[in-house]
Amino acid sequence: MANTDNAIGFIPTPLVRARRYHKDADEVGNAHDVCYAGDIVQLQTDGEILSSAVDGAKHLGAAVTFLTSGVQGVVQVADHPDQEFICQDDGSGTVSWERIGENADHVRGAGTLALKKSGHELDLSSATAGAAGFAILDFVSSPDNAISDYARTRVICREHFLKGATNNI
Repeated sequence: MANTDNAIGFIPTPLVRARRYHKDADEVGNAHDVCYAGDIVQLQTDGEILSSAVDGAKHLGAAVTFLTSGVQGVVQVADHPDQEFICQDDGSGTVSWERIGENADHVRGAGTLALKKSGHELDLSSATAGAAGFAILDFVSSPDNAISDYARTRVICREHFLKGATNNI
């Protein structure tokens, strides 16, 4: 059975901890303005967050609440450095069991405003034994999750702002 292209963002599973962070006031009105539940966010030097589109940036975690466009406010973030996430492959790479133990970056797809759902996905085409944003722990065991494009994957953040080295699990 083929997987469907239905981005879910990065869902903390199970939720270890969520803390409140302020959405960066300087980002209102730009491409990072909306913060969807499941968006990977990064911590700015001023202590505020923005939705992360940069691989190699130090990530804070994934938003667990939604904040609409054009406003400043507070977002709950699953920010524990050992937090595991479920996410979907973006369909652009070779998905196989050999990817477990490798690292891959994420891509920032467009969210769905009506559903308040993130478009962030894992880029398995970037999988490597070297440095990348997320370590691939496993594929979600489910009858509707084939090991193919758009597979649901369990990951942990390697480029977390509280972590140092980013190579291997």
